[in-house]
Amino acid sequence: MQFFIFLVNLLVFMHELHLVSSADVLRRRLKNSAKKQVPKSETKPKVTMSVAPKIIVVPDVATAKVVPDVPTAKVVPDVPTVKVIPDVPTVKVIPDVPRVKVIPDVPTVKVPVSKCPIGRQGELVYKVPSNDKFREISYMAYSNQTQQGNPVVWMGSDGFQNSISVVNLSLGTIINTYKLDVPAEAQADWESLTVGPCDSTGTKSCIYIGNKGNNPANFCTDQNCKFGRELVSIYKLEEPNISKVYDSSPLKVATLVISYAGTNFPTSRADSESLIVDHVGDKAGGKAGDLYFITKFVTRRDLERVGKISVESHQNLSPGSSLTVPVTAVASFLEEHTWTDATMNREGNLIAVRASNNIYFFPRDQSQTVKDALQGTPCPFVSATVMRQNQTQFESVTFLPFPYYAEASECSNEIACDLSITRYKLVFG
Repeated sequence: MQFFIFLVNLLVFMHELHLVSSADVLRRRLKNSAKKQVPKSETKPKVTMSVAPKIIVVPDVATAKVVPDVPTAKVVPDVPTVKVIPDVPTVKVIPDVPRVKVIPDVPTVKVPVSKCPIGRQGELVYKVPSNDKFREISYMAYSNQTQQGNPVVWMGSDGFQNSISVVNLSLGTIINTYKLDVPAEAQADWESLTVGPCDSTGTKSCIYIGNKGNNPANFCTDQNCKFGRELVSIYKLEEPNISKVYDSSPLKVATLVISYAGTNFPTSRADSESLIVDHVGDKAGGKAGDLYFITKFVTRRDLERVGKISVESHQNLSPGSSLTVPVTAVASFLEEHTWTDATMNREGNLIAVRASNNIYFFPRDQSQTVKDALQGTPCPFVSATVMRQNQTQFESVTFLPFPYYAEASECSNEIACDLSITRYKLVFG
């Protein structure tokens, strides 16, 4: 039995050995067969099939990689063309700002050499409620002072007065009224007021009040005239500080006494309702603080003259003092009108003179005296007054901060009324 089992196992072993041997022989044959076929083209497809795709991808990576394209695609080289920095000088408005903002244009508005206004615009009416101080407004002058940023003017009625008032135009209120230490004259006639330099240095501001109205003198024709007042005067005082509180004592003034007798004026007495103080002087000998006025003759306009009082004659006068000052007729007018007021802008290059319901403008450059300017031809543009309710004749005009100016009317029949002060802006070409 055991022998039989042994025989069976032997046969199985021999069979398996034969299978292994056959498989080994087959493997070697296949191997030899493969070696013989390597040189043939059948091997290349295997190589190209397996390797070629890997090799081909490498060139594609090179073509696909963005690195070579980055220089063309990257924005860095384009930044200089895109960034606005180089364009800023052409785009930025900084160089144009002087042309847009009015400040650089002010010099062109400030009346250069012999520059005339061509018109007016921007009418604005200030209202001052009715009061007894302003029944018959004959004089008005702008102050460099302001109240709450608003412009203020000194003004008052004609005839005999002993006080002046300062008014806030925008609010229409009287800021204060100042009594003056002046003599009581039955024939006194305050007709003009101006504000400007106290002396040739221009460091202080003074108020000059013209007590020069003299209506009967309109009948005078020569130096032997006896009509009207023989002596007239100008009161001078340092401009009060409107923010300061003063006691009730009247303010002392210096009195400049004027006599036309024995002078080069055509008549020994004269009427005058205008007064100008030169703000800047000129290259022809005029100085800041020189005073000018225009005589008034209703029927004999050929007798009208421009008078001058030099600053040297009054700049050292102290408050409370009085002095007869020399006056000189420096010019006659080419334009014959009845002149009722005059004013000069702070720049000293434009003079406005009122005649009835019209305002005439005379340009002046630094080579001209006030006399030369007033003796010349006025600008073609004439500012015509617009009459409103309760208004009658206009006698006053004043420059405000240039290029603005203002005018005021007397109340009808000298009855207290709501006062209208009209402001305009001059237009230049």
